Amino acid sequence: MHNSDLAFLHGLEFICSVDGRRQYFQELLTPYMTGEATSLVMGLVFGGGDGLTRAFKEQVRTAGLSHVLSASGSNVSLFLSVNSVFIRRRFGSIFTTFLSIFVLILYLSVAGCTAPLIRASTTAVLALLGNSLWKRKPSQIWLLVTTCAVMIFISAEYLTDISFQLSVAASLGLLGATELFPDKSQDYLDQSIKGLKGKCYQSHKTNAKITRVTSGMMQIMQQLRTWVLRTIQVTLAIQFFTLPIIIFYFHELSILAVVSNVALIWLVPMIVTTSLATLLSSVVDFSFIAFIGGQLTELLSQIFILTVTFIGKNDSFLIHLTDSQNIWFFLIYFLAILMLIEYYWLRKRAKTFEERLLCRF
Repeated sequence: MHNSDLAFLHGLEFICSVDGRRQYFQELLTPYMTGEATSLVMGLVFGGGDGLTRAFKEQVRTAGLSHVLSASGSNVSLFLSVNSVFIRRRFGSIFTTFLSIFVLILYLSVAGCTAPLIRASTTAVLALLGNSLWKRKPSQIWLLVTTCAVMIFISAEYLTDISFQLSVAASLGLLGATELFPDKSQDYLDQSIKGLKGKCYQSHKTNAKITRVTSGMMQIMQQLRTWVLRTIQVTLAIQFFTLPIIIFYFHELSILAVVSNVALIWLVPMIVTTSLATLLSSVVDFSFIAFIGGQLTELLSQIFILTVTFIGKNDSFLIHLTDSQNIWFFLIYFLAILMLIEYYWLRKRAKTFEERLLCRF
């Protein structure tokens, strides 16, 4: 049984007893990768840090990247790639929905019934059923609240489970980033008055846009800049919501978390994707494809390991807080929450006022 399993799951021995299945998949990776890279890949794909050295785990913690070794919503979203437009058009939404649920069950049978995976999987299943059966797209906050209520109803132990608390806080951070930093193709000030007035009259926006990018390189740099800014915003939002829990339980703060996440978070889905391709090729005995996938996974994993070692080798970047500092932190955090609420309310009010003003002319 996985260490983070809770009481109500003890009866699901087939799904939640993962040790044998994890060992099987680790043995599939061993011929193509070194031991350190294999342990890292198992942690990134299925969660956990078994096989990683204590020194490397400390470096991961110093860099503020401990969350990547905990399988969560990002892993679930990758496995839900099976819910693609191509499969839905070919086999129908009902078939694709239940296929996606089956894939999630298979993943849980290897990764274990940890609190973050149960939360992410339940949210995903509710969203899939809402889209396919009821033809509705439930709001993310509704899905999160419903999922948490169901899990707590099944087992109240989730309320004291740190991984569950961090998972919910990270989800709130993602939702907060969406509300505070909406993903737009251009800045709000760059939008034309005609476009804003078109919203008042509910006119259709044309898909034909005149680009002012003078070269492909400038466009690539703009996209890179947008991605970096978006990553920083999401990372800050997640850190903001999860920081109180980390401070409360661990009394420590990594000041490199934002830098290391921007530098390395893009590698994680690539490593997971190539490792899954390697595992699938090994299962069906496509040794050549498995070799190529294994070598690519090894290369990406070594880049991740070397970068984490470089960033996290100085443990002075991990600040340990005293009890009095914790009190001051929570006071400042409470004030920051109030300022954030005021900023969001004022911005929303200002935007509404500007749109109403434009509609008059």
